Parts: sequence; structure tokens; C-alpha cells
Amino acid sequence: TGVMGAVGAGPIAGFPLDGIRVELVEARLHESDSSEIGYSTAAAMALRDAVSSACPILKEPVMKVDVVCPGEYVGDVIGDISARRGRVSSMEPRGEVSLVDARVPLAELFGYTTSLRSLTQGRASYTMQFLEFAEVPPAAALALKQRMGIACNPADAAGRG
Repeated sequence: TGVMGAVGAGPIAGFPLDGIRVELVEARLHESDSSEIGYSTAAAMALRDAVSSACPILKEPVMKVDVVCPGEYVGDVIGDISARRGRVSSMEPRGEVSLVDARVPLAELFGYTTSLRSLTQGRASYTMQFLEFAEVPPAAALALKQRMGIACNPADAAGRG
């Protein structure tokens, strides 16, 4: 139906919604001008309005990134991960190479292969896999919401748990 479709497709830029509850308080049936598609459209529009005024919390995919690199490049690799809003979970020397385990937002990983090759003279490799969705940092979230036309007070979202 309209609400389920709007939740799955997401009324804001097509991103799906998570952790919401919708309650129909009142509905009026007008047999002369009512249709299923009309109700679906009205429900989707109501959900979009509600989400926009609720100051939604934006989330982004975060990847688990494992980098294997020669020991002399570990500092550069860790610096690059940090510059990409990543967090290094562990660094483990294994003979002449080191394994760096990190969490990095997917949005920051575009161009990472080229960057890693450049930093390590082509001597490092990495794998990544989806880890979780995490809240977008406040400054980035505010900029995204402004671009999407969502006007809300960020302090409203900060008080929610």
C-alpha cells in the first residue's frame, strides 16, 4: 500500500526508512471519488510530510576494511583511513607485512584502490565487506538534509534515543 511503498522506497531521496511506526488516526471514505490509488498516494504524501517534519536521523553504510601492506607503509595507510573518516580497530604485524583492520564509511571509499596503490607503490591489498549502518556525523547530515529540502532543528534529533 502507500505507506509500505513509501517506507521501502523512502520518501527522502529514495532511501528506505527504518525504525518507524505509522498509526492511522482517521480516514474518511467518499465512495464517489475514492480509489485505492488515491488512498495510496495520500498515505505516501502524508508519510513524506511527517518524515520531513520529524527531523530524521540519516544513516550510511559502514564497511569493514582489511588492508595487508608492507610494514613501512602502515603509517601512511592508517593516515589515509583516518582522512576518510575511518576508525582503525587493530593493527597486527605479521612478519614483513601488517594487517590493518578498520571501519570506513562506504561513501569515503570511492577511489580507495588508486589511493592505496599510490601510497604503497602497488604493494598493498585490501578487502571490504558491509558491517553496519551508522549515523551520519551532524555537520554532514545537516548539509544533506538542506540539499534534500528537509528543514528541521538538529537539536530535536539530538534529544532522541
